[in-house]
Amino acid sequence: MVNSDPDRARGLDAAPHTSREQAYGLILRTLLALGIAVFALCCLVQARYRKG
Repeated sequence: MVNSDPDRARGLDAAPHTSREQAYGLILRTLLALGIAVFALCCLVQARYRKG
């Protein structure tokens, strides 16, 4: 059974704040930023060299 409490509900901005408070928060956010940067670089390379 799932219980929900609307008084404890938070918005989308709560996730970064919660991760910052964790011991691994900086590492997790750094890895996320690196992953997004690598994905963007991959998309740029693919767009540049795609044959079509």
